[in-house]
Amino acid sequence: MGKVLVFTPKSTDAKQNFSDYIEAAKSLPFIRTAQFSWDEAKWDLAGLAKPERPNIPPRLNFKGLEGLFGEFSRAFTAHRIAETFGAPKQIGRYNKPIARLRDLAKCAAELGIFHPSDLSLEAFDKTAIEIAAKSKSDYSNAQMTTVLLWVYQALDAAALFHVPFDWDPPITTTKAQRRRINADKPGRPLTSREIEIVAIAFRNSQTQAERLITSILALTCCAPMRINEVLNLPVDCEVLPDPGEGFRGGLRWRPSKGGRPQVKFVPEAMMPVAQEALQRIKDVTKPARNAIHKHIEGSI
Repeated sequence: MGKVLVFTPKSTDAKQNFSDYIEAAKSLPFIRTAQFSWDEAKWDLAGLAKPERPNIPPRLNFKGLEGLFGEFSRAFTAHRIAETFGAPKQIGRYNKPIARLRDLAKCAAELGIFHPSDLSLEAFDKTAIEIAAKSKSDYSNAQMTTVLLWVYQALDAAALFHVPFDWDPPITTTKAQRRRINADKPGRPLTSREIEIVAIAFRNSQTQAERLITSILALTCCAPMRINEVLNLPVDCEVLPDPGEGFRGGLRWRPSKGGRPQVKFVPEAMMPVAQEALQRIKDVTKPARNAIHKHIEGSI
């Protein structure tokens, strides 16, 4: 098994990160010994990817991806190979994103966007709409939209967007990951009855497990986010700025998809609930946190 190689952005300038992303891809060790040259329109991934069928070489075709989108497509592929280097994956892991990158580059050009760092929410939404229009089924649409989401996540994680944004398309399929509190029907807010049930459970919780779980649910109602993001909140996450417009405070929050750390604001009316939920979480997790601190300090 080879070493996993993951690109880490070092600049706050998106276009500098873009240049670094390309150069880092070109410098990956396997690029020098691969059976293709960087600028070739077709890459032979023999030894780096598994073929879909026996006796058919695992090849990629970058036709239709020119200029900076072509450079990004090659770098995206190289970094994706590096993520699992030493354990070759099926060629579909690489050629499916290339197809979606063609769709994205086409829609971006129609919007006057020719640099991947200038991609916008509008560009991804437009691409998703066109994908849906040509899909033969909901399942096909979900599969292709998921691959487009991979592309967005790679750009976002590498800090390549000049203006960062969240893009979380509704992907409705039985195999779709369900991460949000209302993910059974993506895009649907909780009903009054569902919120009431969460509130009752939060108020009546007694055991440590009940207090922890209901506090997490309460926080997702105060400031909607993924449950795993609640679990990653720092212990000193509270902030009390005064942004106005009905907000009074918030949480220091790090998006799970690699976005920049920021403040997740809480409506003023929900601040007491958020503070109570946070205090409960701190109380329940204090023994574990203390044990970790002692272990780090070498006292046990």
